[in-house]
Amino acid sequence: MSNERLGLAGLKDEPLLRAIAALSEVDPVLVTNDDGMPGEHEGLIAKLGLTIATVDGRRKPGWAAEEWKKEIVRVSSPFGGEGRSGWWA
Repeated sequence: MSNERLGLAGLKDEPLLRAIAALSEVDPVLVTNDDGMPGEHEGLIAKLGLTIATVDGRRKPGWAAEEWKKEIVRVSSPFGGEGRSGWWA
């Protein structure tokens, strides 16, 4: 589920992390291409009990950026691309 769909688009890292932690989903996972986020917010992430997955932002030629992000999340999901309501990208 995307941050736009959840009404969280445009939030900076800390408010976004807190908003995701406040959602009713069990064990939410935030998928991002911001490799610095886990290190920059390590204490808050641990305090909130969140899982952050970072993916390589580089993409194959011919793929639009948004399509590539969705494809990476789809194939990287431990649910075989089936999706899970607790995954946000």
